[in-house]
Amino acid sequence: MEVTSITEENLQYFRDLILPDVYDALVRGLPVSAVGLVDDGVACGAVAGYIDGTVYHVASLFVAPQYRRKGGATMLLDTIRSAIADIGSVYTMSIDYTVTREDHLTLKPFLDKYGFTEETGDTGIYAVTLEQVKNTPFFAQSGGHSSSKATPFSEIPPIYIKMLDRSISSAGIRPYEAPLEKADYDPDLSMGIVSNNKVEAFVLFDHSFDGKLTLAYAYSEAGGVSGPAALISLLRSAFSVANRKYPPDTQVIINAVNSTSAALLKR
Repeated sequence: MEVTSITEENLQYFRDLILPDVYDALVRGLPVSAVGLVDDGVACGAVAGYIDGTVYHVASLFVAPQYRRKGGATMLLDTIRSAIADIGSVYTMSIDYTVTREDHLTLKPFLDKYGFTEETGDTGIYAVTLEQVKNTPFFAQSGGHSSSKATPFSEIPPIYIKMLDRSISSAGIRPYEAPLEKADYDPDLSMGIVSNNKVEAFVLFDHSFDGKLTLAYAYSEAGGVSGPAALISLLRSAFSVANRKYPPDTQVIINAVNSTSAALLKR
C-alpha cells in the first residue's frame, strides 16, 4: 500500500471513501486537504481535514474493511502529521466521530493506540426508555400529545423532502449517504416543521445504533419558526408517536454533540 495526494484529477476514485459533506467541500475547492491510500492501483482508504488555528481537524478517515489491520490508517495519519509538522503553526490533531454503527467501534481502539486522547465533557451518548421519557416533566408538559406544528415525514409532500435534502446538502450537511427521500429512517417518528413552503426544522429517528431506536439527527434553521423551541416541539411529537408505536421498554439512543444538545437531552 502507498499514500498519494488526492487532487482534482483523482478525487472521483476516492468518492466512496470520504464522508459526503467532506467530498462536496473538496469538489467545491474549499480549504480541505486530503490524501488517499492505494493498493495495487485500487483506492482503498482516505483521510481529509482542515486547519483551524493551531489545530488540524480530521473530518473524514476511512479504510475499506478488506484492507484494514495492515497499517493503512497509520500511514494516512502519519502523512498528515508530517505535512502539518512542516507548516509549523499547527500543534495538535483532533478528530470528532460518533459511534453509531458496528464498523465505527473499531475506530476508538485505533485512535487510542495512535495517541489520541478522548476528551470528556457534556457530549456523549445517552440511553433512555420510552417509559422513562413518558414520565419526565418534559414530556408531561405536552400532555403526551403531538404538536400541531410538527408533521411526520410520512405526511410531508415528497417535493418538500427533496428540497430539504438539496438545501442541507448545499450547506455541507448530509445525515445519510443516500438522499433523504431514499434514506432508511422511521417516517412516523421523524418529524419536520413546514413553514414558508419548506421544512425549516426536523428530527430523524432510525435504528442505526445496534438496531436500537436512535435519534440520528436534529436540525433547525436560523431564524423563522426554528430554534430550540422548534426542536422541543419536534421531540415531544416524536416521543408521543413512539410511545404509541413501540413497547414502553424500548430503548432510545441519543448522541449529544455539544453542550447545547446535551442540556436539551438532560431536560
